[in-house]
Amino acid sequence: MKRNKALNTNHNRRHRTFSFNVCTGISSLVAILFIFKFFSSTSMFSSSVDMPISTSGRPGGVPSEVGGFAFEIYGKVQQVSFRKYTQKQAREIGEIVGWIRNTEKGTVEGEVASRSVGKRQALQEWLRTTGSPKSRIESAHFEDLSFQRAEEMLNEMDDFKVAKTKRR
Repeated sequence: MKRNKALNTNHNRRHRTFSFNVCTGISSLVAILFIFKFFSSTSMFSSSVDMPISTSGRPGGVPSEVGGFAFEIYGKVQQVSFRKYTQKQAREIGEIVGWIRNTEKGTVEGEVASRSVGKRQALQEWLRTTGSPKSRIESAHFEDLSFQRAEEMLNEMDDFKVAKTKRR
């Protein structure tokens, strides 16, 4: 009987230690999550769609919303008025310049520039998910333009244009 009591005492001691360790671990985890949540909700860590996104190529690192992207869209995107619908969408969004053309490999490609991050993102999302009514987008590839290229497009172009098919 004494031996069983000693075993029970050791078991209870181990159980209390385990319970203490689990509670301490859970408390630490809750504290870490609280700290993370607090700091991620402060303005120091949050971002806004309309925040300046580029300083590349600007003297002294002055932020600018000027930017752009090149794109290539794969899928059923030729002979379905994809270029015309893209031009129409860019004009509806407004304040976007650029071009789009068919390629010989059956894709469409182009470049977009704007002084508004939100407008660029809206057209990029449309290109990625919507397209023309009869199109079927399989994939979309985007690459940021340099600040200089985007600025050049904004200075030289006044609209979004449908360009001629790229020939090799």
